[in-house]
Amino acid sequence: MLKHRLTVVARALIFSVLGLCGSVLAADYQQGELVIGYVEPGTQVWLGDVQLQVSSAGLYVFGLGRNAAVSVTLKTKSNNSASSQVPVNVQKKVQKRLYVEQKINGLPSKKVTPKTDASQRIRQENQLIGEVRQSRTEADWLGQAWINPVAGRISGVFGSRRILKGVPQNSHNGVALAAVKRTISVASLSGRVT
Repeated sequence: MLKHRLTVVARALIFSVLGLCGSVLAADYQQGELVIGYVEPGTQVWLGDVQLQVSSAGLYVFGLGRNAAVSVTLKTKSNNSASSQVPVNVQKKVQKRLYVEQKINGLPSKKVTPKTDASQRIRQENQLIGEVRQSRTEADWLGQAWINPVAGRISGVFGSRRILKGVPQNSHNGVALAAVKRTISVASLSGRVT
């Protein structure tokens, strides 16, 4: 059950970044983006000193944080016999992103400072998100077409921050879609929404 929930959370996180915040195919990088790259299958890829998981199809993915450094270094090493001895290092410039701050006044206090049970749920969900961020899995499904899980307006994007009744909140780590209560949502890829 926990593994299934982690998978759902992982795909939700990736959808939120991919579908609505900006993803790039290893070209121009910007803070807060999800970068999807493709290399010859069997090639190894590092982001700085961290080796990335490369799928059997040659896809790799990594996220650039909200305040990522001005440049990153990618290193690739092919496993084919002709070039296996020559790793390639590429320095990529990371563009600064301007994030939106949304000031909202007049909210009920429970929306600014959640009750204990809501705070506990938020902590548990954040723990699951942290576990997903530490996982390394093949990501061939990243090359598939994604759909929005629900029709609605985008009410929050990755990196944005809300100031509720004068209290600055943490930056947003996903994308929020506003829809009418009890609106049915669907899986953004083949799968199940729980």
